[in-house]
Amino acid sequence: LKGIQKAEAKGDDGRLAKLLYRLGRVYERRKRSSDAVLAYQEAVRLKPGYGSAQKRLDKLKSAN
Repeated sequence: LKGIQKAEAKGDDGRLAKLLYRLGRVYERRKRSSDAVLAYQEAVRLKPGYGSAQKRLDKLKSAN
């Protein structure tokens, strides 16, 4: 979480998006789908066209 805080403080949206994607993957592995969806949504908001995050987000949304 420190990496997320640092990226936010620097305004580094690309790095923050990548960290949120990774966080989403962790949430998925821990069966926390709703948290994963939020992480992926934020990653895509920060970095439009972020294919990996969008793909995971679409997969989770179609599973519900």
